[in-house]
Amino acid sequence: MRAPTDRPRRGLDGHPPTRPQGGPAVLRDASTRVGGSNGGGGGPSRLMLGLSVALASSAAAAIARRVVHGPMRSTPPVPARLPHKLTFGKVEGENRGEAPMDPPRTATDDLYWLRDDSRTDKKVIAHLKAENAYTNYVTRDQRGLRKRIYNEMLSHVQQTDSTAPAKQGGYLYFSRTVEGRPYEFYCRRRIVGLDVDGTVAGVTVPDDGRVTWADDQLGEEEVFLDTNVLAKGAKHFDVRSAQPSPDHAYVAYTVDVTGGETYELRVRHIATGVERAVDTIKETSGSFAWGLDSGTIFYGSLDEAHRQHKVWRRTFAPRDAMASAASTAASEAVDECLWTEDDEVFSAFLSKSLSQRFLFFGSGSSETSEVHFLDLKADAAARATNMPPPSSVLVEPRRKGTLYDVTHAGGETLLVVTNAGGATNFKLQATTVAAPSAASWVDVLPYDPAVKVDSVECFERFAVLLLRTGGFTRLCVMDVFEVDGGATRVLDAVGRKVLDFDEEAYVVSSAFDSEFRSRTFHFGYSSMTTPQQTWAYDGTTHERTLLKEKPVPAYQRDLYRTERWEATAEDGTTIPMSTVFRADLRAAEGVPQAVHLYGYGSYEISIDPSFSSTLLPLLDRGVVFVVAHVRGGGEMGRTWYESAKFGTKALTFTDFITCGRALVARGVTTPSQLTIEGRSAGGLLVGAVLNMAPDLFNGAIAGVPFVDVLTTMADASIPLTTGEWEEWGNPNVAADYDTIKAYSPVDNVKSGVAYPAVLFTAGLHDPRVGYWEAAKMAALLRAATTRDAQEAPIIFKCDLTSGHFSASDRYRYWRERSFELAWLLARHGIHK
Repeated sequence: MRAPTDRPRRGLDGHPPTRPQGGPAVLRDASTRVGGSNGGGGGPSRLMLGLSVALASSAAAAIARRVVHGPMRSTPPVPARLPHKLTFGKVEGENRGEAPMDPPRTATDDLYWLRDDSRTDKKVIAHLKAENAYTNYVTRDQRGLRKRIYNEMLSHVQQTDSTAPAKQGGYLYFSRTVEGRPYEFYCRRRIVGLDVDGTVAGVTVPDDGRVTWADDQLGEEEVFLDTNVLAKGAKHFDVRSAQPSPDHAYVAYTVDVTGGETYELRVRHIATGVERAVDTIKETSGSFAWGLDSGTIFYGSLDEAHRQHKVWRRTFAPRDAMASAASTAASEAVDECLWTEDDEVFSAFLSKSLSQRFLFFGSGSSETSEVHFLDLKADAAARATNMPPPSSVLVEPRRKGTLYDVTHAGGETLLVVTNAGGATNFKLQATTVAAPSAASWVDVLPYDPAVKVDSVECFERFAVLLLRTGGFTRLCVMDVFEVDGGATRVLDAVGRKVLDFDEEAYVVSSAFDSEFRSRTFHFGYSSMTTPQQTWAYDGTTHERTLLKEKPVPAYQRDLYRTERWEATAEDGTTIPMSTVFRADLRAAEGVPQAVHLYGYGSYEISIDPSFSSTLLPLLDRGVVFVVAHVRGGGEMGRTWYESAKFGTKALTFTDFITCGRALVARGVTTPSQLTIEGRSAGGLLVGAVLNMAPDLFNGAIAGVPFVDVLTTMADASIPLTTGEWEEWGNPNVAADYDTIKAYSPVDNVKSGVAYPAVLFTAGLHDPRVGYWEAAKMAALLRAATTRDAQEAPIIFKCDLTSGHFSASDRYRYWRERSFELAWLLARHGIHK
């Protein structure tokens, strides 16, 4: 099992934008470990894929030359002011939370009309196009710089590349990209001598720890999903997850074609490339897991507020043995609802254990979770004999403030990561399948307030814990022993091994792309100067093997340095900062230079010190890049997060200002040389500090910014709002109303203030943060600022074909990012 909820509404995009193409292997999911139509067929052969490289190279050049400027206008659009009454508190017939204000408070929002839930209103679209036209005009002199940056980005990307392969059954699965092609190829190769299930004639082959295979030990490459073909004609095409069926005959994948994050689940027969319409499931959350065979799949569905609220079992219509995928099937699929979450503060979730025995599902909120499990093997056995299937089992009823996550350790043992009993930074406990409740939980790793236990993944021979201490991630490996004939599994916490690395500041990922019986697992590693690496770790010998480092052409690693800096908040708290810069372009001590400061600080999401090739155009022009690890994030553990939410949320913003002022006080930079950036909830951070310290910065990028907090959080009809009352508070309640209103950026714009230049970006189809929030903030700042529009322009760029995570096409994404970096460099007076 993974996180108790799906992707947070305004989270997981806090890092400086680098849109990855796939994960370490083919099983990709944008939220957890694992994330189409007839057009793709079975995909090109290996020979065809090789031939396509030569053809695609010229296409890449054409893409690089394609610069779309669009229409221009020399003046900003001024939206009409149409008064609209807002109500905070009790409204009959609406969900306004517990104890809403009665009588309610009211306010007037004369820009409310910019919100169009259908995304089709002609007046609204015209306004957004006018904003884009004004942005084109203001940035017209940056076109040449944009083109240079875009070409530099391409120069640092090995456009034809592949991920480290991962063994699944009798195959190695991986994904690859090809120069000139915007999307991925999902591929596999058969391991010679093994059946599709990884056995030899049904006999399990002992694992010898092998992590690489020679070419002659593998069959021909098979491309089973070519998303370039599938995406043809689509303006947006995002595959969240692609997973082969247990018998490796099918692949199920979820795809979003609007950017609105409503996914269609499709099932493709790999040998023929055919997808039956009867197998397709529309309007899902994107989360799914195969059952024990290719006839069953579990998935989540959304309510009208875009909240995952149900978990389903789909039993597919029978497939003919010879024409399995081509058959239209006279019978229909059967959908059975396993779980419904009616409380709008909670979201449903599902996942399958690595052991393949259990399906975990239930509900979670920011502060509370509840987990159930279904024994898939017992369920399948009962159904095969027409016996009543077993009921699901509740681990522990939800209790306000208690979070717990469950995984299977093998045998009859379950592992629990929980904050129960005052363990704010979580601890690891064990229980049994027969008696899983909290009364039976026993410590495996006793609580240590200095160590955050993020997650655990258990294999047959060992368990892997992802920890966080001192602001950095750590991997810990524990041996697993069998007792009672294998029914009980015991973890050796005393003999645990924490992996060490040479660099002082880095980030590691938890175990992925491995099978339960494997003696090795994969993990990821990166630092601000080390590109993403995929390693294999042998849990028996404790040896590590570097499987792949993501190639970064034209990158000379020894030119760059990363350091950890600190600032001290007014309450004495030390706020860490991660920095990276070109050592040969670093100014002498006390001599200020251009600095770009990035922040997030919400949802317990950590902005860890990882590598981003899209930063190189800044670093190579002498800009120092700094990440402020402000409170509200998770860098220093759960306590760091909880110290800046609800009534203390303002600490996130003051911490960021503290970091900016510390950089100025130490002579690293000056306000005229300091720019800032944040996305989503980080855009809220940017909006808040613009109001609190407008003279500290020369320019700001607010990407998909959550800036209209008061209005959005009061309206339960806006997607996912109710689930975030435990994150920000509910402004329908008096105390929360006052707290949120004090920092909500839209509500704190002050007339007569000299605001710096700002670039707002948004996606029309964004379900997490409405595009209208950026549109309103841009209009309000323009009306309020005392600075000349040529000196400090405030511009808004709205992508009319994407959502929260920008373009799905990797080339288009790089063009979007080159636009932002060119604007930043121009604020620093750098035009080459």
